[in-house]
Amino acid sequence: MMNFLMSLTDVFRDYKVCVVLPARDEEEHIVGAIESLPDWIDEIVVVDDGSVDSTGDKASDCGVTVIQSGGIGVGGAIATGYQHVVNLNIKGRWCVVIMAGDGQMDACDLDILLDTMIDSGAHLVKGDRSLHSEGLASMPLRRRLGTWWLKHLTNMASGLKINDPQCGYTVCSDEILKNWDFSENWDGYG
Repeated sequence: MMNFLMSLTDVFRDYKVCVVLPARDEEEHIVGAIESLPDWIDEIVVVDDGSVDSTGDKASDCGVTVIQSGGIGVGGAIATGYQHVVNLNIKGRWCVVIMAGDGQMDACDLDILLDTMIDSGAHLVKGDRSLHSEGLASMPLRRRLGTWWLKHLTNMASGLKINDPQCGYTVCSDEILKNWDFSENWDGYG
């Protein structure tokens, strides 16, 4: 794994890429999630959000940065990871990918999210599980129904058309994060 503060040679299309993995009690999955990431990732940050198991220790043993966030919830853990990366004062273009610490997001899809952000000029790109070759088929029926309802309620409330608003697989540009007002964060699952 390269540290983007030490090397500017290993980048994805001129972007340094950091992956933030919020995790709580994921000792069984965190090592696999970390090891699934491609070698071209510049920095990996695990935000251990109040685990009572050895999630943080196992992540630390992999040589990644581990931040303890004390159980503030996934929203707060993600914001903590974002803030950490912003505070690194990285030179050049960079972005942050959010992936769950339980390994549910396929690292093979990273380039799709990153290419989409770069090619479209978007500041935030969100994954869409229904577009994946396996679709939502492996998701239990109850969760598929919940996802369907939440999709429609989110779209009605926002006026947008987001196909999978509950998907947490995202990439966010440096331009957005450098201007983020972290004092207005909504912790928890918000």
